[in-house]
Amino acid sequence: YLNDALENVHRMIRIVNELLDVSKIEERQYRVRQDSFDIVIMIKEVISDFAPWAKALNRDIEFSPPASFPLVCGEALKISRVIENFLTNGIKYGSPGQGTVELGIKKHGSKAVFHCKDDGIGITKRDQKKLFTKFYRSEEALERDPSGTGLGLYINKAIIELSGGKIWFKSKENQGSTFY
Repeated sequence: YLNDALENVHRMIRIVNELLDVSKIEERQYRVRQDSFDIVIMIKEVISDFAPWAKALNRDIEFSPPASFPLVCGEALKISRVIENFLTNGIKYGSPGQGTVELGIKKHGSKAVFHCKDDGIGITKRDQKKLFTKFYRSEEALERDPSGTGLGLYINKAIIELSGGKIWFKSKENQGSTFY
């Protein structure tokens, strides 16, 4: 009972923090620092944190980092949050049974391009236009995981854009999605 209560407390804290972030975004008070950090190490740490959960759901996480990669500029904690959200979505909405979530990073000019690819339910055409909208969740996502808030991608978009980047995705229904 105590473990269940603790899990629920952590979930409520996460939801309150997301709502506070949304409020700051809407009031144009959300700030992103520009620090230098090693994104490859960060991705490996995120994978390590979520690997047991992925394994319990028969999901593999693949990441083949480049031999060397320059430091990137942004707020490490917030960029980590974006990567965590993409990864958890890839795990949650992946195909039932054995599947893979692939993470990658490459240099494109002066920018770092991160991607997270899953083999899951994909996103319907009608849902694609609303995907980064606050509180939006597709019917398919609600069926898979009714506990989500519909704020993750909205906050991801704000973080990436305030960091000077852009966010996009490619998806086909029942063929998975790749977020960049």
